Parts: sequence; structure tokens; C-alpha cells
Amino acid sequence: MNLKKKQGFTLIELLVVIAIIAILIGLLLPAVQKVREAAAKAKCSNNLKQIGTAMHNYQSTFMSLPPGDTGNGNNGTWAHYLLPYLEQEALSKMYTNLGAQAGGVPSYATTGGNLAVSQSRIQALVCPSEPNNDIARQSNFMFHNYAVNYGNTHRTQNKAGRDPFAAAIRPAFAGAPFTYSGTFPPVAYDFRDITDGLSNSLLAAELLQGISILPATTEFRGMIWYGPGAGFTTFTTPNSTTQDRIQFANYCNNQVLQSLPCTLGTDWALAARSKHTGGVNVGMLDGGVRFITNSITPLTWSLLGSTKDDLVLPSDF
Repeated sequence: MNLKKKQGFTLIELLVVIAIIAILIGLLLPAVQKVREAAAKAKCSNNLKQIGTAMHNYQSTFMSLPPGDTGNGNNGTWAHYLLPYLEQEALSKMYTNLGAQAGGVPSYATTGGNLAVSQSRIQALVCPSEPNNDIARQSNFMFHNYAVNYGNTHRTQNKAGRDPFAAAIRPAFAGAPFTYSGTFPPVAYDFRDITDGLSNSLLAAELLQGISILPATTEFRGMIWYGPGAGFTTFTTPNSTTQDRIQFANYCNNQVLQSLPCTLGTDWALAARSKHTGGVNVGMLDGGVRFITNSITPLTWSLLGSTKDDLVLPSDF
């Protein structure tokens, strides 16, 4: 009887097959990552379009843009005002004392409906490229990735004695579509105040979420329910290595490797930041969305953050 030996793979053949599979995975993985990042970037861009539409709908109703932040940051921000226009009517009705003057209670952090809003995540305001969506936050606050334009200096703009920068290296403050307010009713601007033109002025931009180290550091970059975390400025260019200015030391967790540098300042000045390669998505006041590269000149970026400088934008925009 002839017994045929069963055929099978030798060890060398198996190793060759495994090596080929590993090479194919190595070749395909970067392509898959690029596709995923492109999809995330598109979603982040679409979010800005939705924010722009919501802003225009709000303006059509009230004949002004929403306030930037109120009650010196403690009694509501643009995000609270936009909730009904982002399909969040029920959440909007939970928030009370919106727009109160400084010292008004309840605030964004008061137990009850206001705190429930601060602990809510609005998917239209979250960029999927953000790596820190699920880390622990103080009081379980929910952070987001979009901030409105506070101009080309700092949060309180041209308030005397509060500019943390050398003014000589940038144009002077020349208007912004949003500002902080401690009075009632809060300060709000309309499209007619944007003399540079809606297509030449920034509405909003992406912002990376700060990383808290509890209990010592309670970061607020990206905490859009609180005034200082709800706005960016164009003093520093997108994804700048220059440190963000944070007014309170325990609110600054300097994370250079995470593209979140910060230092103590006399005011707040947060840069537009993202995890997209080469730049950030921004929304313009006319509702359009652009991708701005990190290489944009400081002058052009500063002018985009202004609303009434009456200067012609340089050619790099």
C-alpha cells in the first residue's frame, strides 16, 4: 500500500506569508489613517457650518449676534444662546439666569439645571480629531472644540491695564464680533458692526481641550459653558508654540507635547488649535468655512480677527 505524505506549509513558508501580511498592513495603515483623518476634518468643518447657520438664525430672530459671555463669564456664553438653534431646545429651557450681570446666581456651575447643562456634550460642538474627549473633568464638566472670535488681543480686549502682550508687534485692537460682559443686558454686536465685511472676519475656530490634573489644575480651555473658555483670539497664529495666556495659575496645565502650551497672564488669550495636519478650520461671519494653515502670517491672522480695521487683507488669505 502506498501511503502519500500529507502536504502542508513548511515553517519557512508560513513565516514568508506572515511577513507579506505584515508588509501589506504597514503599507495600508497610513492610507487608512489618512482616510480617517480626512473624514474627521470634514466632520469638524461641517460643525463650523452648523454653528454659522445657527448664528445667522439667531441674528435673524434677535437682530444681533449672541453675547460672547455674560456675568463676567459665569452666567452664560454664546453656546447657551445657540442651544435652541442646535436642536437643543429642551437643554436650553433647563438653564436659568442666562445673561445676568456679574455676581448673579445661579451660575453655570450652580447645582440644578445650570450644572446639568455644563455637564452636557453637544455633538455638533465636538471635533472627532480631539484626543481628550473622555478624560476626567472637574465637576464632570463637558468640554468642546469650538470658540468664538474675541479679537486680536485678549478676552477683555482693550480694557486698560489688561493687555498681556507687547502691543507694538501687532495692530491695535480693532473690533471683534464677540466680547465679555458683566452688565445686564449683556453686550452683543450685530452684522452692521462688522465694517470689514462678513467674508473678511472670523466668526469661530477650532480649539483643543485643556487637560486637567485634578485636584491641582482645573483647566478651562474648551469649557465653553464658562466665559474664558468660550473664546479665542488671533494674537498668536493657529497651533502656535507661543503659550496661551491664562489669568489664574491653577487653570493652566502647560502641556507642550499635546500642543497646549500655557502660562500665567493678566488676562485670557487662547489660540486656535487643532489636531489636523497643518492648520485649523475656521468659520467666517458670512457662514463660510475655510482651512487656515499654520503658516499664515501674524499680520493677516490678526486682521482676520478684527472687524473694523478698514485694512486690505494680505494675499496669503
